Amino acid sequence: MLDISKIDKNFAVSAGTSTGEYMSVDEPPFKVYGLMRDDIGYMRIPKEVADSTSEAVKELYRHTAGGLVRFSTNSPAITIKAEGAYKCCMMPDMTAIGAFGFDVFEGELFHGSFQPTVTAKDDLNVEQRLYKGERNLPEWHDLTVYMPLYGAYKNVYIKPDDGYEIREGGSFRNEKPVVFYGSSITQGGCASTPGNAYTNMLSRYLNLYCVNLGFSGGARAEDSIVEYMSTLDMSAFVMDYDHNAPSAEYLGKTHRRLYEAVREKNPLLPIIIASAIPVYYDSWEGKERRKIICDTYEYALKNGDKNVYYLDGRDFFKEVPFDLCTVDGSHPNDMGMYMMYKGFRETLEKLFPSDKQ
Repeated sequence: MLDISKIDKNFAVSAGTSTGEYMSVDEPPFKVYGLMRDDIGYMRIPKEVADSTSEAVKELYRHTAGGLVRFSTNSPAITIKAEGAYKCCMMPDMTAIGAFGFDVFEGELFHGSFQPTVTAKDDLNVEQRLYKGERNLPEWHDLTVYMPLYGAYKNVYIKPDDGYEIREGGSFRNEKPVVFYGSSITQGGCASTPGNAYTNMLSRYLNLYCVNLGFSGGARAEDSIVEYMSTLDMSAFVMDYDHNAPSAEYLGKTHRRLYEAVREKNPLLPIIIASAIPVYYDSWEGKERRKIICDTYEYALKNGDKNVYYLDGRDFFKEVPFDLCTVDGSHPNDMGMYMMYKGFRETLEKLFPSDKQ
Protein backbone atom coordinates (compact mmCIF):
# COMPACT_ATOMS: atom_id res chain seq x y z
CA MET A 1 0.00 0.00 0.00
CA LEU A 2 1.30 3.46 -0.91
CA ASP A 3 2.33 5.69 2.01
CA ILE A 4 1.14 9.09 0.79
CA SER A 5 3.06 10.88 3.57
CA LYS A 6 6.30 9.99 1.75
CA ILE A 7 5.05 12.00 -1.24
CA ASP A 8 3.05 14.75 0.49
CA LYS A 9 4.54 15.72 3.87
CA ASN A 10 1.29 17.51 4.78
CA PHE A 11 -0.17 14.05 5.51
CA ALA A 12 2.63 13.03 7.88
CA VAL A 13 1.97 12.79 11.61
CA SER A 14 4.03 15.47 13.34
CA ALA A 15 7.00 14.10 15.23
CA GLY A 16 8.36 14.98 18.63
CA THR A 17 6.94 15.46 22.11
CA SER A 18 6.82 18.21 24.69
CA THR A 19 9.70 18.26 27.15
CA GLY A 20 7.68 18.34 30.39
CA GLU A 21 6.44 15.46 32.51
CA TYR A 22 3.47 13.30 31.53
CA MET A 23 0.39 13.55 33.77
CA SER A 24 -2.56 11.15 33.81
CA VAL A 25 -5.82 12.81 32.77
CA ASP A 26 -7.50 10.81 35.55
CA GLU A 27 -5.78 12.92 38.18
CA PRO A 28 -6.23 16.57 39.16
CA PRO A 29 -5.95 19.20 37.82
CA PHE A 30 -7.50 17.46 34.78
CA LYS A 31 -11.20 16.68 34.77
CA VAL A 32 -12.74 13.95 32.63
CA TYR A 33 -16.40 14.31 31.64
CA GLY A 34 -18.82 11.75 30.23
CA LEU A 35 -16.86 8.67 31.29
CA MET A 36 -16.24 6.42 34.27
CA ARG A 37 -13.45 3.88 34.57
CA ASP A 38 -12.27 0.64 36.13
CA ASP A 39 -9.06 -1.39 35.96
CA ILE A 40 -9.63 -2.19 32.28
CA GLY A 41 -10.19 1.39 31.19
CA TYR A 42 -12.92 3.88 30.43
CA MET A 43 -16.62 3.13 30.01
CA ARG A 44 -19.81 5.09 29.41
CA ILE A 45 -22.11 2.87 31.46
CA PRO A 46 -21.37 0.35 34.22
CA LYS A 47 -20.20 -3.08 33.09
CA GLU A 48 -23.13 -4.86 34.72
CA VAL A 49 -25.60 -2.70 32.77
CA ALA A 50 -23.79 -3.36 29.49
CA ASP A 51 -23.59 -7.10 30.16
CA SER A 52 -27.31 -7.32 30.83
CA THR A 53 -28.39 -5.17 27.87
CA SER A 54 -27.12 -6.79 24.65
CA GLU A 55 -24.07 -8.18 22.89
CA ALA A 56 -23.80 -4.97 20.87
CA VAL A 57 -23.70 -2.75 23.95
CA LYS A 58 -21.18 -5.11 25.58
CA GLU A 59 -18.89 -4.45 22.61
CA LEU A 60 -19.41 -0.68 22.50
CA TYR A 61 -19.82 0.61 26.03
CA ARG A 62 -16.09 1.16 26.45
CA HIS A 63 -15.87 3.35 23.36
CA THR A 64 -15.18 6.84 24.66
CA ALA A 65 -17.67 8.74 22.46
CA GLY A 66 -18.58 12.04 24.06
CA GLY A 67 -15.82 11.77 26.64
CA LEU A 68 -13.64 14.82 27.04
CA VAL A 69 -10.87 16.25 29.20
CA ARG A 70 -10.78 19.87 30.38
CA PHE A 71 -7.81 21.81 31.78
CA SER A 72 -5.99 25.13 31.56
CA THR A 73 -2.37 25.71 30.57
CA ASN A 74 0.13 28.42 29.74
CA SER A 75 2.17 26.05 27.58
CA PRO A 76 2.68 26.86 23.89
CA ALA A 77 2.32 23.14 23.13
CA ILE A 78 0.95 19.97 24.65
CA THR A 79 1.66 16.32 23.96
CA ILE A 80 -0.93 13.57 24.27
CA LYS A 81 0.12 10.00 24.87
CA ALA A 82 -2.50 7.24 24.71
CA GLU A 83 -1.70 3.60 25.44
CA GLY A 84 -3.56 0.32 25.60
CA ALA A 85 -5.90 0.59 22.61
CA TYR A 86 -9.16 -1.24 23.26
CA LYS A 87 -11.80 -2.32 20.69
CA CYS A 88 -10.85 0.33 18.14
CA CYS A 89 -13.02 0.00 15.03
CA MET A 90 -11.57 0.29 11.52
CA MET A 91 -14.38 1.37 9.18
CA PRO A 92 -14.31 2.20 5.46
CA ASP A 93 -16.56 5.25 5.85
CA MET A 94 -14.91 6.86 8.90
CA THR A 95 -11.43 8.29 9.41
CA ALA A 96 -8.96 6.81 11.85
CA ILE A 97 -8.81 10.17 13.63
CA GLY A 98 -12.58 10.17 14.14
CA ALA A 99 -12.68 6.58 15.28
CA PHE A 100 -9.65 6.45 17.60
CA GLY A 101 -7.88 9.81 17.53
CA PHE A 102 -8.24 12.96 19.61
CA ASP A 103 -9.19 16.60 18.97
CA VAL A 104 -8.16 19.63 21.00
CA PHE A 105 -10.01 22.97 21.13
CA GLU A 106 -9.46 26.25 22.94
CA GLY A 107 -13.05 27.29 23.51
CA GLU A 108 -14.59 27.19 20.04
CA LEU A 109 -11.20 27.46 18.31
CA PHE A 110 -9.90 24.26 16.72
CA HIS A 111 -6.35 23.57 17.83
CA GLY A 112 -5.69 20.36 15.94
CA SER A 113 -6.10 16.59 15.87
CA PHE A 114 -3.93 13.93 17.46
CA GLN A 115 -3.55 11.11 14.98
CA PRO A 116 -3.30 7.43 15.90
CA THR A 117 -0.80 5.08 14.36
CA VAL A 118 -2.77 2.99 11.89
CA THR A 119 0.01 0.84 10.48
CA ALA A 120 -0.20 -1.71 13.31
CA LYS A 121 -3.81 -2.52 14.18
CA ASP A 122 -2.85 -4.63 17.15
CA ASP A 123 -0.62 -1.99 18.70
CA LEU A 124 -2.39 1.31 18.18
CA ASN A 125 -1.09 4.25 20.13
CA VAL A 126 -0.99 8.02 20.08
CA GLU A 127 1.97 10.20 21.01
CA GLN A 128 1.99 13.58 19.35
CA ARG A 129 2.81 17.21 20.16
CA LEU A 130 0.69 20.14 19.00
CA TYR A 131 2.08 23.67 18.94
CA LYS A 132 -0.32 26.62 19.03
CA GLY A 133 1.94 28.62 16.71
CA GLU A 134 0.78 32.08 15.71
CA ARG A 135 -2.77 31.74 17.03
CA ASN A 136 -2.19 34.43 19.64
CA LEU A 137 -4.05 32.65 22.43
CA PRO A 138 -4.01 34.12 25.94
CA GLU A 139 -1.04 33.18 28.08
CA TRP A 140 -3.39 31.00 30.15
CA HIS A 141 -6.05 29.28 28.09
CA ASP A 142 -8.63 26.56 28.67
CA LEU A 143 -8.31 23.48 26.48
CA THR A 144 -10.75 20.65 25.79
CA VAL A 145 -9.56 17.30 24.46
CA TYR A 146 -12.25 15.17 22.78
CA MET A 147 -11.82 11.42 23.15
CA PRO A 148 -12.15 8.78 20.38
CA LEU A 149 -15.63 7.99 19.07
CA TYR A 150 -15.21 4.35 18.04
CA GLY A 151 -12.37 3.16 20.21
CA ALA A 152 -10.69 3.65 23.57
CA TYR A 153 -7.36 3.60 25.33
CA LYS A 154 -6.66 2.28 28.80
CA ASN A 155 -4.48 5.24 29.76
CA VAL A 156 -4.26 8.80 28.46
CA TYR A 157 -1.53 11.22 29.46
CA ILE A 158 -0.90 14.89 28.71
CA LYS A 159 2.22 16.98 29.26
CA PRO A 160 3.09 20.62 28.68
CA ASP A 161 6.43 21.91 27.49
CA ASP A 162 9.14 22.10 30.13
CA GLY A 163 8.75 25.05 32.47
CA TYR A 164 5.00 25.46 31.85
CA GLU A 165 2.05 24.41 33.97
CA ILE A 166 -1.35 22.77 33.84
CA ARG A 167 -4.19 23.91 36.07
CA GLU A 168 -7.87 23.16 36.50
CA GLY A 169 -9.96 24.26 33.53
CA GLY A 170 -13.28 26.03 33.21
CA SER A 171 -16.63 24.52 34.12
CA PHE A 172 -19.77 23.87 32.11
CA ARG A 173 -22.92 25.90 32.63
CA ASN A 174 -24.83 22.76 33.72
CA GLU A 175 -23.61 20.65 36.62
CA LYS A 176 -25.85 17.72 35.65
CA PRO A 177 -25.39 16.38 32.11
CA VAL A 178 -27.66 16.38 29.10
CA VAL A 179 -27.89 12.66 28.28
CA PHE A 180 -28.24 11.59 24.64
CA TYR A 181 -29.48 8.06 23.92
CA GLY A 182 -29.28 6.90 20.33
CA SER A 183 -27.69 4.95 17.51
CA SER A 184 -24.38 5.07 15.64
CA ILE A 185 -25.23 8.63 14.59
CA THR A 186 -25.39 9.70 18.23
CA GLN A 187 -22.15 7.81 18.92
CA GLY A 188 -20.52 9.97 16.24
CA GLY A 189 -20.60 7.97 13.02
CA CYS A 190 -19.29 9.26 10.71
CA ALA A 191 -17.67 12.50 11.88
CA SER A 192 -14.16 12.96 10.51
CA THR A 193 -12.78 13.92 13.93
CA PRO A 194 -14.10 13.45 17.49
CA GLY A 195 -14.87 17.13 17.99
CA ASN A 196 -17.25 17.07 15.02
CA ALA A 197 -19.77 14.63 16.50
CA TYR A 198 -22.93 16.68 16.91
CA THR A 199 -23.14 16.06 20.67
CA ASN A 200 -19.60 17.42 21.01
CA MET A 201 -20.51 20.46 18.90
CA LEU A 202 -23.44 21.15 21.23
CA SER A 203 -21.15 20.76 24.23
CA ARG A 204 -18.56 23.10 22.75
CA TYR A 205 -20.69 25.91 21.34
CA LEU A 206 -23.26 25.95 24.16
CA ASN A 207 -20.78 25.11 26.94
CA LEU A 208 -22.95 22.15 27.93
CA TYR A 209 -21.93 19.04 29.83
CA CYS A 210 -23.25 16.20 27.65
CA VAL A 211 -23.14 12.43 28.07
CA ASN A 212 -23.15 10.34 24.90
CA LEU A 213 -25.03 7.03 25.17
CA GLY A 214 -25.00 6.31 21.45
CA PHE A 215 -24.49 2.61 20.68
CA SER A 216 -23.87 1.73 17.05
CA GLY A 217 -26.51 -0.81 16.06
CA GLY A 218 -27.26 -1.38 19.73
CA ALA A 219 -29.75 1.29 20.86
CA ARG A 220 -32.92 -0.77 21.31
CA ALA A 221 -34.26 0.44 24.67
CA GLU A 222 -33.85 -2.88 26.46
CA ASP A 223 -35.14 -3.13 30.03
CA SER A 224 -31.71 -3.01 31.65
CA ILE A 225 -30.48 0.17 30.00
CA VAL A 226 -33.89 1.86 30.27
CA GLU A 227 -33.86 1.26 34.01
CA TYR A 228 -30.30 2.57 34.26
CA MET A 229 -30.96 5.74 32.25
CA SER A 230 -34.11 6.52 34.20
CA THR A 231 -32.04 6.72 37.41
CA LEU A 232 -29.39 9.11 36.08
CA ASP A 233 -29.04 12.52 37.70
CA MET A 234 -29.33 14.64 34.56
CA SER A 235 -30.48 18.08 33.42
CA ALA A 236 -32.17 16.88 30.19
CA PHE A 237 -32.72 13.63 28.30
CA VAL A 238 -32.67 13.17 24.52
CA MET A 239 -34.18 9.98 23.04
CA ASP A 240 -33.28 9.38 19.39
CA TYR A 241 -32.90 5.64 18.92
CA ASP A 242 -35.41 4.60 16.23
CA HIS A 243 -32.62 3.93 13.70
CA ASN A 244 -31.70 0.83 15.68
CA ALA A 245 -35.17 -0.52 16.40
CA PRO A 246 -35.31 -3.65 14.21
CA SER A 247 -38.87 -2.87 13.07
CA ALA A 248 -41.66 -0.36 13.48
CA GLU A 249 -43.48 -2.93 15.57
CA TYR A 250 -40.52 -3.16 17.95
CA LEU A 251 -40.29 0.62 18.15
CA GLY A 252 -43.98 0.77 19.03
CA LYS A 253 -43.44 -1.60 21.95
CA THR A 254 -40.46 0.26 23.41
CA HIS A 255 -40.66 3.96 22.56
CA ARG A 256 -43.42 5.10 24.89
CA ARG A 257 -42.14 2.74 27.56
CA LEU A 258 -38.75 4.51 27.51
CA TYR A 259 -40.41 7.91 27.82
CA GLU A 260 -42.63 6.70 30.68
CA ALA A 261 -39.73 5.13 32.58
CA VAL A 262 -37.67 8.32 32.46
CA ARG A 263 -40.63 10.57 33.22
CA GLU A 264 -41.80 8.47 36.17
CA LYS A 265 -38.51 8.92 38.02
CA ASN A 266 -37.86 12.46 36.74
CA PRO A 267 -41.18 14.37 36.87
CA LEU A 268 -39.71 17.78 35.94
CA LEU A 269 -36.89 16.73 33.61
CA PRO A 270 -36.86 18.20 30.08
CA ILE A 271 -37.23 15.33 27.61
CA ILE A 272 -36.46 15.84 23.92
CA ILE A 273 -38.00 13.28 21.58
CA ALA A 274 -36.38 13.23 18.15
CA SER A 275 -37.35 11.33 15.03
CA ALA A 276 -34.81 9.98 12.56
CA ILE A 277 -32.92 12.03 10.03
CA PRO A 278 -33.50 11.11 6.35
CA VAL A 279 -32.09 7.79 5.19
CA TYR A 280 -31.96 6.23 1.74
CA TYR A 281 -33.47 2.89 2.67
CA ASP A 282 -36.63 1.94 0.77
CA SER A 283 -37.81 -0.62 3.34
CA TRP A 284 -37.05 1.36 6.45
CA GLU A 285 -40.70 2.02 7.47
CA GLY A 286 -39.94 5.69 7.97
CA LYS A 287 -43.55 6.88 8.01
CA GLU A 288 -44.67 4.24 10.49
CA ARG A 289 -41.73 4.94 12.79
CA ARG A 290 -42.27 8.69 12.72
CA LYS A 291 -45.94 8.21 13.61
CA ILE A 292 -44.99 6.06 16.61
CA ILE A 293 -42.62 8.76 17.84
CA CYS A 294 -45.21 11.50 17.33
CA ASP A 295 -47.74 9.36 19.18
CA THR A 296 -45.40 9.23 22.20
CA TYR A 297 -45.10 13.01 22.10
CA GLU A 298 -48.88 13.49 21.80
CA TYR A 299 -49.41 11.01 24.62
CA ALA A 300 -47.08 13.06 26.82
CA LEU A 301 -48.90 16.30 26.03
CA LYS A 302 -52.34 14.79 26.66
CA ASN A 303 -51.12 13.63 30.05
CA GLY A 304 -50.14 17.15 31.01
CA ASP A 305 -46.40 16.99 30.39
CA LYS A 306 -45.17 20.59 30.20
CA ASN A 307 -41.52 19.77 29.65
CA VAL A 308 -41.44 17.54 26.57
CA TYR A 309 -40.22 18.61 23.13
CA TYR A 310 -40.44 17.02 19.68
CA LEU A 311 -37.88 17.47 16.91
CA ASP A 312 -38.42 16.07 13.41
CA GLY A 313 -35.08 14.87 12.09
CA ARG A 314 -36.07 15.68 8.52
CA ASP A 315 -36.23 19.37 9.42
CA PHE A 316 -32.52 19.44 10.25
CA PHE A 317 -31.70 19.22 6.54
CA LYS A 318 -34.05 21.73 4.97
CA GLU A 319 -31.21 24.13 4.14
CA VAL A 320 -28.86 21.60 2.53
CA PRO A 321 -29.57 18.56 0.32
CA PHE A 322 -29.16 15.42 2.38
CA ASP A 323 -26.85 13.79 -0.17
CA LEU A 324 -24.25 16.46 0.70
CA CYS A 325 -24.58 15.61 4.39
CA THR A 326 -24.03 11.85 4.43
CA VAL A 327 -21.21 9.41 3.72
CA ASP A 328 -23.39 6.42 2.88
CA GLY A 329 -27.04 7.45 2.72
CA SER A 330 -27.49 7.06 6.46
CA HIS A 331 -24.60 8.33 8.59
CA PRO A 332 -23.83 12.06 8.57
CA ASN A 333 -20.53 13.49 7.43
CA ASP A 334 -19.22 16.65 9.11
CA MET A 335 -21.75 18.84 7.32
CA GLY A 336 -24.52 16.48 8.38
CA MET A 337 -23.28 16.58 11.97
CA TYR A 338 -23.32 20.38 11.83
CA MET A 339 -26.91 20.40 10.57
CA MET A 340 -27.89 18.09 13.45
CA TYR A 341 -26.13 20.40 15.88
CA LYS A 342 -28.15 23.31 14.50
CA GLY A 343 -31.35 21.25 14.72
CA PHE A 344 -30.90 20.51 18.43
CA ARG A 345 -29.36 23.87 19.34
CA GLU A 346 -32.51 26.02 19.40
CA THR A 347 -34.32 23.79 21.88
CA LEU A 348 -31.28 23.38 24.12
CA GLU A 349 -30.62 27.12 24.11
CA LYS A 350 -34.12 27.67 25.47
CA LEU A 351 -33.54 25.10 28.19
CA PHE A 352 -30.07 26.43 29.03
CA PRO A 353 -29.96 30.21 28.46
CA SER A 354 -26.60 31.53 27.33
CA ASP A 355 -24.05 32.54 29.94
CA LYS A 356 -22.38 34.87 27.45
CA GLN A 357 -22.86 38.57 28.09
